[in-house]
Amino acid sequence: MQVDEKKINVRQSAVDQAIRYVDEHFRDSDLTLELLAKQSYLSKNYFALLFEQQTGYKFKQYVQKKRIALACELLRSTNYTVSAILAQCGYRDSKHFYSIFKKITGMTPSEYRIVVREKTEK
Repeated sequence: MQVDEKKINVRQSAVDQAIRYVDEHFRDSDLTLELLAKQSYLSKNYFALLFEQQTGYKFKQYVQKKRIALACELLRSTNYTVSAILAQCGYRDSKHFYSIFKKITGMTPSEYRIVVREKTEK
């Protein structure tokens, strides 16, 4: 029984470390599930399962959520262009960024900036 608990703790620790890594490096455009699984010495599929069990999100969703939250913050607090913001958030492709942003927020980045700024002016 103790051996099984030790395995569970090691796996838990690997996923905890991976989550911390994602939280620190989500801006990196080359951040992948494969990279983290390899760093954790777990198979890609098994790591994906453990990650989702622990966070409640699939790996890709978790990273997208972090990146779009940063994009929203930058749109609210800076005058950076959308192109500059998407690069700072780890996106290389503007079409992909726009698609993900709209899917998560319901607005384009430009619409979001206008709406948020109008709300803060009131």
